Amino acid sequence: MNQNDRKWVLLAFGLLLFFVAHIALFRGFIVDDAFITFRYVQQWIHGHGLVYNIGERVEGYSNFLWILLLSPFAHFGVELTLAAKGLGALFGLLTLYMTWRAAQQVEGPRVAPLLLAASGPFAAWTMGGLETLLFTFLLFLSGYTFLEEEAKGRGYLSGFLFGLLALSRPEGLLFALVAFGFRIWRLYNVKSCPLRHDLLRLLAIGTVVLPYFFWRWVYYGYPLPNT
Repeated sequence: MNQNDRKWVLLAFGLLLFFVAHIALFRGFIVDDAFITFRYVQQWIHGHGLVYNIGERVEGYSNFLWILLLSPFAHFGVELTLAAKGLGALFGLLTLYMTWRAAQQVEGPRVAPLLLAASGPFAAWTMGGLETLLFTFLLFLSGYTFLEEEAKGRGYLSGFLFGLLALSRPEGLLFALVAFGFRIWRLYNVKSCPLRHDLLRLLAIGTVVLPYFFWRWVYYGYPLPNT
């Protein structure tokens, strides 16, 4: 490892320690809405279905993917507040890593990761118990992957990631529409028809979103998110 590599390793380690110390300041913070999600998780793992009250099929959550991620922890008896904070910290670190990667591709001072790690709201919501950091990470990852695919002229993984984004919060689908709209605009400018990877992107997001959409419709009785 040369001197330049050692410098970047030390910087990354220092950034990691700074972020961990920052979120530790908010370790007692949790949003009350998180307990709605916890209730759905507990009802589900006890065999009552995805309901708040037994026998009442009402969709009182907007974070299906977050419920899926928390359920194994609840099944094995892990305290859900602890599990939610741990997952929040994990996705916070992953978002910080993606910010670091993106910063390496721009000219000038690469301060974006430091600014993010120093952000009070980012640190607080990391410990908030909700799906905020899951959504943040998936939004960054799907957008970053989409732009990489555009630069290479191939790839469709972003479609799958946008699908997961839509499962983490319903408005995730809006970001997918923005990305696809941008792609259509580019195709229009060069007078080109959609390519194979464009169709595969649509297939990928549909494979994730459509089964969940129809399940929701059947299970709760209405097509649009209740929340």
